[in-house]
Amino acid sequence: MTRVISSTNTSFPPALGPGMVSFFGHAPIIFPAVLRVAVPYHPVFYAPLVLLHASLALRLGGDAAGNFDWKRWGAMLSAIALVGFIANTASAVVRGRRRGARGAAARASR
Repeated sequence: MTRVISSTNTSFPPALGPGMVSFFGHAPIIFPAVLRVAVPYHPVFYAPLVLLHASLALRLGGDAAGNFDWKRWGAMLSAIALVGFIANTASAVVRGRRRGARGAAARASR
């Protein structure tokens, strides 16, 4: 007789959540150092982080209530938060390059 063990918990493993938050917190420091590009700060960087935390709350609420749809939406919002973070970082790099080019042009005209 074969036993089948199934789990209804489809939430992220416990270590993945803090890892994602750590990625969000350290990427603005690591990217400029590794890629040699400026990533100027903008308050909009908090939007994906807030969305990530809200998606976690939704997944945990869905897990506690046994509602798979909440967990599915929470997972989708986590993915959207990650894509939003990457888009914010890319747009900040573009802004940093524009500012750098304007600053270089202003210094050259002196």
